[in-house]
Amino acid sequence: MAGGEGGALGRQHARRIAAARLGLVFALYALASALLIARHALADPSHVCLCVGPAGDPPTYMWSLAWWPHALGHLTNPLHTNVVWSPAGANVAAAPMIPLPSLLLSPVTALAGPLPSYDVLALLSPAIAATAMFALCRHVGGRTLPALAGGWVYGFSSYELAQLAGHANLMLIALLPLAVLAVLARVERRLGRAAFVAVMAAVVVAQLLTSQEILATSVGFGALAFAVAWLAAAGPARGVLLATAIETAAAGAIAAVLMSPYLYYALVRSHPVGPPGADTKFITDLAGLVVPTQVTLIRYAGGVAARLPGNIAERDAYFGAPLLLVLLAALWTLRRTRAAVVLGAVAGVALLLSLGTRLTVAGHRTIPVPWPIAARVPVLKAAVPGRVVLFAWFALALLVALWLARPGRRPIARFAAVIAGIALILPDAGSVAYNSPASVPALFSGDGYRRVIPSGSRALLLPFGFRGYDMLWQAQAHFAFTMPEGNLTGDTPAPFKTDPFVRAQLAVPAAPVAPAQLARFLARYRVSRVIVDAAQPESWPALLAADGLHGEPREGVIVYVVRP
Repeated sequence: MAGGEGGALGRQHARRIAAARLGLVFALYALASALLIARHALADPSHVCLCVGPAGDPPTYMWSLAWWPHALGHLTNPLHTNVVWSPAGANVAAAPMIPLPSLLLSPVTALAGPLPSYDVLALLSPAIAATAMFALCRHVGGRTLPALAGGWVYGFSSYELAQLAGHANLMLIALLPLAVLAVLARVERRLGRAAFVAVMAAVVVAQLLTSQEILATSVGFGALAFAVAWLAAAGPARGVLLATAIETAAAGAIAAVLMSPYLYYALVRSHPVGPPGADTKFITDLAGLVVPTQVTLIRYAGGVAARLPGNIAERDAYFGAPLLLVLLAALWTLRRTRAAVVLGAVAGVALLLSLGTRLTVAGHRTIPVPWPIAARVPVLKAAVPGRVVLFAWFALALLVALWLARPGRRPIARFAAVIAGIALILPDAGSVAYNSPASVPALFSGDGYRRVIPSGSRALLLPFGFRGYDMLWQAQAHFAFTMPEGNLTGDTPAPFKTDPFVRAQLAVPAAPVAPAQLARFLARYRVSRVIVDAAQPESWPALLAADGLHGEPREGVIVYVVRP
């Protein structure tokens, strides 16, 4: 008995040490995130967004941070809303609306507001992802320093740094390492069947409520990893892998049943599609593998970077020459291990698919590549090619940890190579990607909106949709009014699709608007107030004046009363 008690105490002590180590590692990563990425947002979280601006998608995620707690707290259907695109309403589940992070951050949102809450989410996202990968790397490699390096490569990868600029659903990547940890625990028989299925079902639900796109692509790459591992295994190991794959599929089925209402709204009542032209614009350019982007501290001057496809939030495949060499060296050194075979296959397929429809070099499109074939797979139909490079970063992080942990010659040289690679992907906190002043008029930062917009009425907030901060303003006003507009990054609901005014606003660049079009829009949707951002009025005052409306400056906005 004494021996058994001693063993139990020893295991308990080891768990406490592991938990303390994990907490310390998270604190180090969080401090790095604060210093290297978030220091401008932390200096003024009520007015500076840790995102690219102006406007775009981030205000939509801020809206989401407020929407889910509001809807559930008021016992309304959170999957469909009439507060945007009113009166038609919109399918919230069809858009990437991060319900789980919204609920977890609800105390911060309630105390500080949706903009500071978004900044907290962006600050913690790299640290949490890096910590999760550290736990996985230490499990497979058994050493702390190599695991620290692997965690950094994943949590502070160019993928993460790019998505931080504007895609809250895509920057939350901590669940992938946790899913692999659960699979390894089952393969090693440290988790029983029932416990594993329960854990994996919980991970799938959490991923669905965080990012549908990452869940879909994870299914594809998870199947690839299982297949390659099975082919590389022999004897009883194949049976263990097959059983684990079946149990993983069972966990996914249970998660689908549990989340069937959400999936009904997300898949049946909508038809998920990627951004228009994603397979040609949001792709990996071969030159982009070694040419830094706008978000890195060290970047080259010249015209190559300007010719790369995509935007600042989609250029996520910059590895730099040192890390690419580390990837090749690790695969060669570990070539006789099953881990290297699986990770090499995942990295290779991810890089190949991320190329899109044609191999592109410094902006020049050349020969066809396999994305159109892969896009026929159901789980990849709505995916964006360039974003699957996430799985190449995942594989690289694990390979870095395994390579550094492997006994052998020149350990200092190996660490030096990894450190050089990390230095070339360090983020620039002063970049526009992490330092965007947000338009937060005093009317909406306090309760002034109550004296201007009647409760329950319909207000048009300008600039329109993704061009302005209408979603943030409505969230700050606790959804006290509805809007005949929105930016849920999904399809525009009927009848707005055919409205000339809306079509002009959704065009890129915006099409000219005639005063008569604006007047008909206001009348058709019974708009009672028009609120124009005084910081970016554009041509709206002139257009509204042409319709006989005269504005009154109020607390950072211009207020127009629309008579029936």
